Amino acid sequence: FQLETDHRETTSSETKSICLFSPGVQWNHKNHFRLVSAFLYLLESGQIPSNTLLCLSSIRPVEAGHNLTQQLLAQSPWAENVIFLPYLTKAQLAEFHLKCNGYVLPSLHEGYGIPLIESVANGIPTLSARFPSIDALSDVPDFIQFIEDPSDTGDLIEALGRFINDLPSAHPRPDLCPTRQSFKEQLCSAIDHSLTIARQKPNLSLPSIKAPQ
Repeated sequence: FQLETDHRETTSSETKSICLFSPGVQWNHKNHFRLVSAFLYLLESGQIPSNTLLCLSSIRPVEAGHNLTQQLLAQSPWAENVIFLPYLTKAQLAEFHLKCNGYVLPSLHEGYGIPLIESVANGIPTLSARFPSIDALSDVPDFIQFIEDPSDTGDLIEALGRFINDLPSAHPRPDLCPTRQSFKEQLCSAIDHSLTIARQKPNLSLPSIKAPQ
């Protein structure tokens, strides 16, 4: 699969696909099975445009419920709208960021949630579960929308349908200085907390750690 044109651009004479991207290896906590279920339901019930595409990573660990997703796709007439991408280099991923119409991040949990920061950094409209990384944003942009309960397929269907049918506009890259400063403060606090706990353990040799610049 190759994005030959920028899907953010539209013309009156041509209807281009709506391309959504859910990044990340298919670990179970990434919630891809529920996402695909919700996406196919919206297509099959005619609630979203038929030219909407959902792109996922084809990389999956043994524990992932990929077989369930494949069974779901095998039974759907809309299987071709779900595209599994090969491994992307950093340059390819950066290009893909600029060409997709939106991010979907329905993870059940994340330790931090860097993809949400990436979407803000690139001005990409995003539908996301609530991750700790939200606290690193000095101000949540209006092109970020949230899923109330990503473990509830009904909530995911409602949020995804609303997001696709009223897709926020792509934004220029915002000023990330406040976000970077907030992220640095969070990271330094986490390092200090970890070192405090580690120092309470006897016979533990601690490395020299410098605060991030």
